[in-house]
Amino acid sequence: MNDPVPTPAGVSPPSAASRSRFLHTTGIVALALCLSFLGLLNVATSVPLIRESLGPLVWEHRATSTTALVVTLLIALLVPIVTLGFCNRRGWLRWPLLTVLWSLVGFTFAYLMWDDAAVRRPLTVDELSPALPGDDPSYHILLRYAKNRPAAKAFQSPDAQLAVARGTGDIVSQPEKWASFLREHRAEVESGWATLAPVRAWWDELAASPRIGDLTPPSLDAPIPAFQPIRTYSHYAVAVASLQALDGHGDAAMATLMRLYTVGRKLEPNSRTLVRGMIAKVIQKMALQTAGFVLDHATVSPASRAAFAAEIASATSGPPGARRLILIEYALFQPMLSMFVGGDAAENLGGPGGKIFQRVVHVLGGIVVNPRATQNLVGDRYYQLAALAEDRRLGELEASKGPINRDFIGGYHVKNIGGRLIADMGMPAFSKVVKSYWDIDDLRTTLLTRLKG
Repeated sequence: MNDPVPTPAGVSPPSAASRSRFLHTTGIVALALCLSFLGLLNVATSVPLIRESLGPLVWEHRATSTTALVVTLLIALLVPIVTLGFCNRRGWLRWPLLTVLWSLVGFTFAYLMWDDAAVRRPLTVDELSPALPGDDPSYHILLRYAKNRPAAKAFQSPDAQLAVARGTGDIVSQPEKWASFLREHRAEVESGWATLAPVRAWWDELAASPRIGDLTPPSLDAPIPAFQPIRTYSHYAVAVASLQALDGHGDAAMATLMRLYTVGRKLEPNSRTLVRGMIAKVIQKMALQTAGFVLDHATVSPASRAAFAAEIASATSGPPGARRLILIEYALFQPMLSMFVGGDAAENLGGPGGKIFQRVVHVLGGIVVNPRATQNLVGDRYYQLAALAEDRRLGELEASKGPINRDFIGGYHVKNIGGRLIADMGMPAFSKVVKSYWDIDDLRTTLLTRLKG
């Protein structure tokens, strides 16, 4: 029997050499993928073409050239792979150099995943809109006409709704045209007002509530009031009040407007959403404008004047209201943002393999999105905009709209690129909303002076 041929001294067994080559090749491929990934992050933040081409996600920009975009991305992906392949064929990528390169990549990933220590500006809706005993009944009254509820689904606007809505635009600018419209369409207005009896009963319940609570949870699927019943009632209420004034019934007209205004006044201070707060403000605006029309066309008793003056004097107004208008949106958005960027992994996702996949995705996500830093980016922005709104610096507020200005809020560069994109997507434009708020506040102040004069 022949003895096995001994392996020459200094030569590794074939299996050991194969394992070494496999590990070496795997290390190079993984390194190439990591460098390509880092290259993509860098070009996304440093090359204007790429940065602007991300616009459809968050801004009003479009890619300048799709071909140039694709070429740039391919270069970012392929250069590390081609370079490492070339160096490997030359025999330069031995373990000492690979160890150094992997160390640099590891430090880079650690830096990208490093997050802020804490969320600097945690804010909940309960801080700005605390729930009080007795809020539950009024909140459920408000939601009687919530979207997808039976009452809202069954609601139909009167036939003359569009004409009345268009006509209300003349209350201030062309009051005689508004008066002429009402005289010509009295029958349609009175008929429409009659068909709104269920909505009017609902509105009277809201007006009679000591306050209108808002228990909206921070959730994308939270129930919201349907806008159409509110809008229709408001348009017909100002039309009916104007007709009452034209008929010489000034006190009755002011009483109709009082019911309209009271609901808007009670809805605003407890509102947990920006949209709901602005709906309340628009309701107030319509009542205030029409009150001026009533005073011009009818005699209003001192008692009715005093009652309406007291009502509008108690409304949310001035700098605190403007600040709250901005921050209530952040208070509702911040918990949802926290869950979105830093939420726990889902359970029962495909057993052990699914959990491993989740962890990998979570780690990769942490490289481009730092949850706490992203929340701080958004929080700082909201508080700065709230300060501008509070101080009525409308020009600066207008200049700050659009994508988050890195100089304005002291942002990052390649770090937390995904978080900055999310922050931009989560920022509404506030300039028009705040201007409307202050215009309505001026209208309230002017009418209050007139009522007391």
